[in-house]
Amino acid sequence: MNQKSRHETNKVPDKENVLRTQLEKRPNAPGLHCKLALFLRQKKRGDEALVCIDEAIALAPDTARFYRIRASILMNLGHQKDAVKSVMTAVDMRPKNVEFRLVAAQSLLSDLKPEKAQQQIDTALELDPELRSLQKMIRLQHRINRMKFRAEQNPLDWATRQFNRRISNVAKEEKKRS
Repeated sequence: MNQKSRHETNKVPDKENVLRTQLEKRPNAPGLHCKLALFLRQKKRGDEALVCIDEAIALAPDTARFYRIRASILMNLGHQKDAVKSVMTAVDMRPKNVEFRLVAAQSLLSDLKPEKAQQQIDTALELDPELRSLQKMIRLQHRINRMKFRAEQNPLDWATRQFNRRISNVAKEEKKRS
């Protein structure tokens, strides 16, 4: 078992090295930049993943999926406002994509905007009447309802949380710039 763990550990750098080698040969391949971004996100290396997905977007700005992936990376980094912008770009490009709408709802919830998240859920339900994405929608709907309930129960606490979240996001942006 210990031998298998070492073997799996050795595979991780190999996959990254393979992707980077492929990128050296084909630096204008947006799909490779995206694959590396997804790999780095999985390894909790969000800042590096963001650089890779931004490169993919620069090479193929009309690929909506890249903006959705960028939003996911930004959410993991705690940059909710930028994540919302990115996923809404994907939604604008592909307005009938249910997955994009659900990611938009998730990012809007992370940015403490339950009403806008609800709009995305409602649209997703209209687009997916057979409810293929039902489980994800239900989880998001529960989060929306909890947020609304907390806001109604203690509006001052809700406002304070929103204010503190905004301050935290600004601080992260300032730290990123320096």
